[in-house]
Amino acid sequence: MDKNSKQEYFYSKAWNQLLSNNNNANIICQGAVNLTKNKVELFLFSKPERFLPFTFSYDYDMNLVANTIAIAEEKDKYFSLFNRQNLLERFAKGVFDAEFTYTRKAIDAGLYWTKIYVRTNKNLENNDIIAYISAIDVSDEFLESMIVKRVVETQFDYVAIIDTKNKQIFMRNIKSNSKSTNPRLTADYAKDCVFAVEKVVAPEDRKRTLRNMELSNIISHLNENETYAYSFWVIDGEGHRYRKELHYCYLSEDKRNILMSRTDVTKQY
Repeated sequence: MDKNSKQEYFYSKAWNQLLSNNNNANIICQGAVNLTKNKVELFLFSKPERFLPFTFSYDYDMNLVANTIAIAEEKDKYFSLFNRQNLLERFAKGVFDAEFTYTRKAIDAGLYWTKIYVRTNKNLENNDIIAYISAIDVSDEFLESMIVKRVVETQFDYVAIIDTKNKQIFMRNIKSNSKSTNPRLTADYAKDCVFAVEKVVAPEDRKRTLRNMELSNIISHLNENETYAYSFWVIDGEGHRYRKELHYCYLSEDKRNILMSRTDVTKQY
C-alpha cells in the first residue's frame, strides 16, 4: 500500500469509527481536521439548514462557528478550548477528548443549543495530530434539564433517594436554609427519621409523622396510588414554625428506590 493509499485508509477508518460512535439523529455535522497542519480534511453536514461554508483552514473556520455563538462569554470559552494550540497541548498531556455546549443564534429568534465533541488521535504514518469533530443539536435535552433544575431549585427544600432493599436514605439539600430544619444523623433510614423528627418536628405532629414515615406505610401507599404525600409542622433553632410536605414516588418500575422530596407549604396554612 503506497503512502497516499495508507493516508486515505487512515482517514476512512477514522471517519467510519466517528460515525459509528455518534449514531445520533441530532448530529449537525462531523469532520476531521489535521491540527498539526491547520488543514480541514473533510466535513459533512447532516442538517442542511445549519450549513457553514467551511474552508480548508481550521483556524479560519473557528471564526465561522464563533459567529453563530450568541453569548460573548461562551464565545471566549469556545476559542480557549478548541484553538489548535490548546488541543495539541492537551493531546501531549494525554487528554484526548473535549466537549462544549453553547447557545447559538437563530434567525427565528428561538433558543437553540449545540454541543461540540472533539477527539484527538495521532496519524502513525506522519505523526500529525488529527481531531475528529462532531456537532450535535442538544436543544431539547438542554432546555429540559434547565427547566427541571430551576423547578427543583425553586420548589424543593431537598430531595432524597430511599433504597428500600438496604433501608438507607441519601439526601441532597437544595435550598441553603433547609439545613436548619433537616438534621441528619445516618444513612440508616429508620434511625435518621427518628433523629430528625425528635429534633425539628413540632411535638404535636411527631407521633403521626413517624407513623407516616415508616417504610412499610410509604410502600403500601405507593403500591396503591403511585404517589404519597403528607404535611407537618417543623420548628427551627430560632423558634420559627414552618409547614412542610413530604412527597414520595418510585424512581423506576423495579420499585427498589423511592424519590422523596420536601416542599414548604407554610403560606397555605
